[in-house]
Amino acid sequence: MGLLALGTLIYFGMTLVVPFFVGNKFTLSIKYFPYLLLSNIFGGMYFMVCHYIFYAEKTKYLALITFLSAILNIPLYYFLLQYYGTLSVVYSLVIINLLIFLATWFAAQKSYLMPWFDNWTLVINKRNIRINKQTSHNY
Repeated sequence: MGLLALGTLIYFGMTLVVPFFVGNKFTLSIKYFPYLLLSNIFGGMYFMVCHYIFYAEKTKYLALITFLSAILNIPLYYFLLQYYGTLSVVYSLVIINLLIFLATWFAAQKSYLMPWFDNWTLVINKRNIRINKQTSHNY
């Protein structure tokens, strides 16, 4: 939540700073800033969880995530380009960085159990998916 608040602050700061530093000709570039900030926020969140994978020495997951995201980025960019023009670049960047973060978070959880999931169990069967909270503690 703090990263989103910081990103919002930076965005509003940039709307004031960009015309001053680069002139009025480039004020149209401000429309890309929220997406670039959001993409970088997801990048920061990625760096918060990727170290668990390094610690568990399972960097093959990071290589796979990086390769698959690069492969997915090409058709995603091409598809979005037909509908959104130049904004498709930043849309694709946000989507890919979000997917990289989520995949890395999942891989980190599988590589090294995270403390915030100690008391929760994911139950998947044919009819539904539910999360059970465990009430007994084994300390």
